[in-house]
Amino acid sequence: MTVPAARVGNALHFLFDGSASILMYDVAARGFSVIERPPQCSVDFQGNAVLMSMDDGRLGFAAVRGHGLRLWAREVGADGVAAWVQRKAIRLNTHGNGLPYLIAYGVGVFFVWTAGVGLSLVNLRSNQVTKAETDDRLFGVVPYITYCIPALRGGIFGIEGDGPNAGA
Repeated sequence: MTVPAARVGNALHFLFDGSASILMYDVAARGFSVIERPPQCSVDFQGNAVLMSMDDGRLGFAAVRGHGLRLWAREVGADGVAAWVQRKAIRLNTHGNGLPYLIAYGVGVFFVWTAGVGLSLVNLRSNQVTKAETDDRLFGVVPYITYCIPALRGGIFGIEGDGPNAGA
């Protein structure tokens, strides 16, 4: 699975398949370092995972293990040593033919696919799992958010007599 990098502060974090490591590139210092995955998701881990920027600015790591979605955060202890701390474990109510597969993350929602069940959405804030209405021809998910920026009192295309300076 190819996953996007996660940006946390001045650093980009990259996850590699088949490796127990995360590559961190500090943009300001122009240097690389390596972070280990959470111990439960090391070399023998067969599931898939996603790196993310948490709401509190920490590096997050999410993975499907068995029939649950688990979320870890990278936290610095009183001794100054960073370690992974499990923050959440959400049971996925899947009754399909296989194990759930994490396919995307965006805007606070995970998208999980299970054979025989289909696509489910997992809301991180509410911990609610909702089945999405899709058909079998789903090939991928692209999470996005839209914004609406209203025009200033009228037109935005520069037509004479239109917009905020009309009649001035």
